[in-house]
Amino acid sequence: MALLESASGIGIIAGGVALSIWGGCRRRILTALAGVVGLGLGLLLTGLTSADAFPLAVVCVFFIAAMIPIIDGPIMAIVQSTVDPALQGRVFSLILSLSAAIAPLGLIAAGPASDLLGVRAWYAAGGLLCVLLGVAAFFRPAIVHIEDQHA
Repeated sequence: MALLESASGIGIIAGGVALSIWGGCRRRILTALAGVVGLGLGLLLTGLTSADAFPLAVVCVFFIAAMIPIIDGPIMAIVQSTVDPALQGRVFSLILSLSAAIAPLGLIAAGPASDLLGVRAWYAAGGLLCVLLGVAAFFRPAIVHIEDQHA
């Protein structure tokens, strides 16, 4: 368990460093959407990993964690560049409050679903859903052109 936590922490740092060096795509939303697809692929691979392939699961956790800054960094930059500065505090508070409120709801769903289907199936299903939503978002003009709206 400690190895997975270490991989997660190091993955988040590595993702932040990678984003700092790379800088992301010119259109920040494309970076964030690629991160969502990457996160989904990491979750899907985790779900498909057999129980005796623990080292592969550790690599998957590292990759999943590395995608978090790739998603969050550009999203926060988009909010800062498109939302009126007088409203940014409220928007950030709303984003953080909603994400904090959703977490317990996800756990309420994850427990029974994992008991019914198995943890690996839950990871695979979540990963597949992230990949599908991330790819679908590339085809939604309202999402792809979100940066065209300025404060």
